[in-house]
Amino acid sequence: MSKKPSFILGAGAQKAGTTWLHRVINQQPHADLGMLKEYHTWDALYSPLCSDFLVNEDEATNPEEALRSKLQNAPENYRDYFLSLVSDSVGITGDITPSYCLLEPTHLIEIQNLMCDFQIKVVFLMRDPVERIWSMMRMGWRRSGKDMNCLDSEAASQLLIKWIREPYAYERTNYPRIIKTLNAVFPAESIFYGFYESLFMPHQIEALASFLGIEIGQAAANRKVNASPVVPLSVPARKEARDYLSDIYDYCAKEFPETLALWDEQSLIAEA
Repeated sequence: MSKKPSFILGAGAQKAGTTWLHRVINQQPHADLGMLKEYHTWDALYSPLCSDFLVNEDEATNPEEALRSKLQNAPENYRDYFLSLVSDSVGITGDITPSYCLLEPTHLIEIQNLMCDFQIKVVFLMRDPVERIWSMMRMGWRRSGKDMNCLDSEAASQLLIKWIREPYAYERTNYPRIIKTLNAVFPAESIFYGFYESLFMPHQIEALASFLGIEIGQAAANRKVNASPVVPLSVPARKEARDYLSDIYDYCAKEFPETLALWDEQSLIAEA
């Protein structure tokens, strides 16, 4: 019996290294992730926070939108599209869409059943919760054409305090819920949990490469992409945000003790 091709399901988190992950995988000679960087199939269909990604077939204005509409229109189209990317020389494909972290177990089971012709490998990358939301907010401002550098530290910090309470930001950072959901559906050996802060260190690069069945050279490991401009964040705002997200920090400290050092509050404040 021939080995199943690999389907890499990137479930997030946004601003935790997923753009780098997509680039590294897609540069492999035996991998093809297809036309889109993020397909936004399942999140658009099932998460109210992502309904803006739904594409009406009649309103598609380019090949990318047309494909997204086709995949959203019928599950078999999603399966058939990724099957069309594999061949004798291509054994890895996948969908790296960070907001898939918003999906419920029933949605992931649907994907699991649909993609039974593949060996599914799930990757979930985490970043310090406050830093993740802070980076996400800066990216949003950048993409909207606004210049956060025109804000002083206090004004920018108050925006963060407001933003962390918004479901759009909080639910993407709700690692306890996300991890429990992934663990409820996929076998432990088919999930890779990694951390942005150590993602480019040799030991984590080696572990990720082994899990995915690819090679990651040191040059690629040193290339961070899609970085947001640095904007000062006040110490009081950082502390208030961290307190608000304390349940997430506590859960990760228990499940992943390395986060105690990776997400050390005093170190982050010292770097601010």
